[in-house]
Amino acid sequence: MPHNRLILLVAFHLRKHYFWEKNFDKKKIKNVLVGSPIEPFARGVLNMIRRTRAKAFSTSGEYWENRYLSSGNSGAGSYGRLAKYKAEILNNFVAQYGIKSVIEFGSGDGHQLSLAKYPSYTGVDVSETAVIICREKFTEDTSKAFVNLSDYNGQNASLVLSLDVIYHLIEDEAYTIYMKTLFEASDRFVIIY
Repeated sequence: MPHNRLILLVAFHLRKHYFWEKNFDKKKIKNVLVGSPIEPFARGVLNMIRRTRAKAFSTSGEYWENRYLSSGNSGAGSYGRLAKYKAEILNNFVAQYGIKSVIEFGSGDGHQLSLAKYPSYTGVDVSETAVIICREKFTEDTSKAFVNLSDYNGQNASLVLSLDVIYHLIEDEAYTIYMKTLFEASDRFVIIY
């Protein structure tokens, strides 16, 4: 169940049993929820809020490193129908234009890559943990290499990819450097999704 539905369910339950007084009494709320049918959901919401508060970050790079360190993944866009949609378009593009090499800035956990058909691939990510995950995941595939952004030294490719990354860049300087790097790394094409 999506988190927003969980929060609504908990709020509805509290409203029904507690009538939303101005000053909440935590003990009363706890008494209403404990033993109720939605107690597991309420605990899930509380844990989600606690995790969110605990994971304060100052840079987008710090956010992604913390996310992968805590067993997070690349997000919904790298899984399911969205991942399949992107893979179909990108695989067709690579075949149609005879792409021989691909660099992706923001390679993440590699799940999107597992659907790809690229002759030669370099994944670059700001998270060292994501790079390690990908190296382990694709250890048998010599057509793929992974580097941390800090170790990227200006390699070029026929196709440069940025998939579901730009809107995660919260710093102006990071955004400017990222966009410049994308286009400087390309010999032919840049695809931004």
